[in-house]
Amino acid sequence: LVPMGVSRGHSRELNAAQQATVIDVYDLTLESNREVAQGTGAAFGGYVANRATAGENAAIQALATGAGALVGSVVGNTVSDLALDKAGTGLILQMPTGRTMAISQQNDSRVNFTVGDRVWVIQEGNTVRVVPQTQ
Repeated sequence: LVPMGVSRGHSRELNAAQQATVIDVYDLTLESNREVAQGTGAAFGGYVANRATAGENAAIQALATGAGALVGSVVGNTVSDLALDKAGTGLILQMPTGRTMAISQQNDSRVNFTVGDRVWVIQEGNTVRVVPQTQ
């Protein structure tokens, strides 16, 4: 079995696992929460601009705060696109019951899935991950 990262909270836990066969593989991007990044950037940009114009009259300070929030939102969105999005793989799986399932997961450089691969589908609480079978 290929070594995979497991959180400490899930170590020594008994998790459900079932076999499946990969019937389709596709690349995807796991997008970060852009709204959070934009909101955080806007709040930070607005705060910095507001503090930088603390001695100015109210109109200048309000204008600077609004401009800072706008710039911060754009920066937050850009950071989200560049740093927070992750490359992922989409898998369509044929379960032993005949049911077809789909899962998206972050890429692992140690694993490349191909059609026909036999895999383990491991459920850990509310999350599921797919790992290759070795036998």
